[in-house]
Amino acid sequence: MREDWESGEERESDAPDFDFRRILDIVRRQRVIVLLVTLPLLVPATVLPFMLKHYFEATATIAIQAAPKALDFGGEIVPGVRDERAIEDTMLTLVYSEAVLGQVVDQLPSGAAPSQSLLDYVKMRLNGETEPVIPTQQQERAMRLKALREQIEVGLNGGGSFLLISSRGGTADAAAWLVNSVADAYVRYLQMRRDEASNRAVTWLNQQVYELRDQIAIKESAVAELVAKNQVSPSAAGDTKDTDSIAGIDDTLQTARIDLIATRQRLAELAPRAAAAATTRGQSDRQLREDYQAAQRALEAARLRFTPTHPEVRRLEGMLSDLGSRLGAAGLTDQPDLTATEEIEFQRLRGDSARLEARVRALERARDEMMGVGDGGVRSEALSKYKRLQGELEIDKQLLSVLLTRRNESLLTAADKQTGAYVLDYAVAPMWPAGPSRRKYLVMGWVAAIAAGVGLGLLRELLDRRMRDPEGIARALGVQTIGLIPAVDDKNALPEHQAGRAKRGPAAESYRNLRTSILFATREAKLSSIVITSAIAGEGKTTTSLNLASTFAQMGRRVILIDADLRRGRVDRVFNLPRSPGLADILEGKFTFEECTQRPDTASYEVLTAGTYPDNPSELLASNAFATLMSRLRGEYDLVVLDSPVLLAVPDALLLAADADATLLVHRPGSVELRALKRMREDLRRAGARVLGVVFNWVDSSDRSSYPSYLESPYLEVGGGKKRRGREGRS
Repeated sequence: MREDWESGEERESDAPDFDFRRILDIVRRQRVIVLLVTLPLLVPATVLPFMLKHYFEATATIAIQAAPKALDFGGEIVPGVRDERAIEDTMLTLVYSEAVLGQVVDQLPSGAAPSQSLLDYVKMRLNGETEPVIPTQQQERAMRLKALREQIEVGLNGGGSFLLISSRGGTADAAAWLVNSVADAYVRYLQMRRDEASNRAVTWLNQQVYELRDQIAIKESAVAELVAKNQVSPSAAGDTKDTDSIAGIDDTLQTARIDLIATRQRLAELAPRAAAAATTRGQSDRQLREDYQAAQRALEAARLRFTPTHPEVRRLEGMLSDLGSRLGAAGLTDQPDLTATEEIEFQRLRGDSARLEARVRALERARDEMMGVGDGGVRSEALSKYKRLQGELEIDKQLLSVLLTRRNESLLTAADKQTGAYVLDYAVAPMWPAGPSRRKYLVMGWVAAIAAGVGLGLLRELLDRRMRDPEGIARALGVQTIGLIPAVDDKNALPEHQAGRAKRGPAAESYRNLRTSILFATREAKLSSIVITSAIAGEGKTTTSLNLASTFAQMGRRVILIDADLRRGRVDRVFNLPRSPGLADILEGKFTFEECTQRPDTASYEVLTAGTYPDNPSELLASNAFATLMSRLRGEYDLVVLDSPVLLAVPDALLLAADADATLLVHRPGSVELRALKRMREDLRRAGARVLGVVFNWVDSSDRSSYPSYLESPYLEVGGGKKRRGREGRS
């Protein structure tokens, strides 16, 4: 046993196997808390599901059609039409819009003043209001729209080809009516939008046709005026050969003009540096610069308004060139002189400029001669304008034909009354409610109530630091479990007298099993004295001492039970014996052992009570008188059972355990914390006590994690009678 005691540290580190039955044991121990929490919650959890009102669900299906091509044309060019016809992209939002649901709200009867609920009353009081707020007409409409939006659900199916509208209502007819009303309102709104779009498209097309016809009339008048004023014949204007020749001359003339402009620009860059250094005539340097800048600005403006061959452009170019030469001659430029190469280039450009000017004038005369008719001729501008007007007239007539075709298609589409959607399936009033499922809410409520009670019980168990697991307690004490004593259910039988000679039952047999375990544990050494102790009071050390002494006495051994608890001994009260004289009186020398020993009528062993309570119990137990007394008792009796005080409060038990042959710990699960058990182990180890093990007292037999089921047997039944004989054939 000492080896087991010394190896307690190793066994303490072993982790116990988890058993799910421990959860049930915890619930059983905390059953009062679980019931106090669960039962009040079960009442509303049972009543509320039956107070819920049933609701019905109905669904309507709307088929979405493609937009007509006639409206597509208007949507391409009419502002705003594309946003209004984008129905497929916004159909879900459109169902919840006021434009659709407002039609349903208008069909509802006007309600009376809203009833005031308890929550509204509390809010009114918290806000300091004395009268309920009556909503305005707009507020009431907004409230109804919000209620409708909460009651309906919209979804798409078939890749956006079908729109599903569902609703919930207190009655089957209400749910079906609401869904069908929303579906009809949705289709009507689309019809209205399509009619408006069709009307706008037709109106716009008519306007474009009228404007285009006016433009054609104006241009035809302008063509007629040109023909009459400039004598332009359609045949001359339409001659293909002359037209090709004129086009060739125009291309050559354009090329010559471009070359001339490039030559003049280069000359303008070189002219200021190549001009003579003579001063200007009668002008100051400042005025010369201002004239040059003004001529430059006028030339830029003329080039924007006229062609490069226009006389005004040519005049300004010559003026700008002359002013530039004069600025260079006056020495008003800081540019370097021309190099030899630049001087050659300058002279060549002057010749090219004169040659190009002559070529441009010759080409212009040739073009005018080819375009002339009769003696007077016609100006090129008039003929160009005539051709431009003819081309625009041709384009306008083609566009007019297209607009007329589109207008006719739009009119046909409007006549067909295509809405873009139609109700495919109307909702039918359902026969059975869709919810709520009272059974589901009832089960959920019961589960929540039970979970709350069990959870609070588990939380209370977790917060409780006291140990209840026998295996864990044995590991904490560093000893082995040597016995399990069940709780006594018989209220008429005292726990101290469970192991009498004629006693049967689980408790009596458990004490006999404890006696057998002690005998096997001490067979290598003689057991003359044993100390029975516990951590705190109320764990059953006195009960264990009495029953254990009775079991050893039943074996024919001479046993004496000594009440060594000189502070709160209670052996005398169990047997209704006088307390004194007893052990304390013997140790103080007042009485002899023979005068104090008693033998109760109900016991088969002798008893030595505690005696008069002394002022120094620890000193008496550590005195030579007590050692002499114990030496005498070991010689006269086979076993001395010492019922000692508790371990944690006073040192008396340690003094007794140090001199006794063995020590037996009695513990009631759930009585102390882990740190108290560890302190007990350390105190007993320092005292050098020989601890046989721990016996668990008052163990609940229904706790399968602590009290194994194999300890319940037909052999333990009291009053076997017929029941026992009926089982003999099977034993």
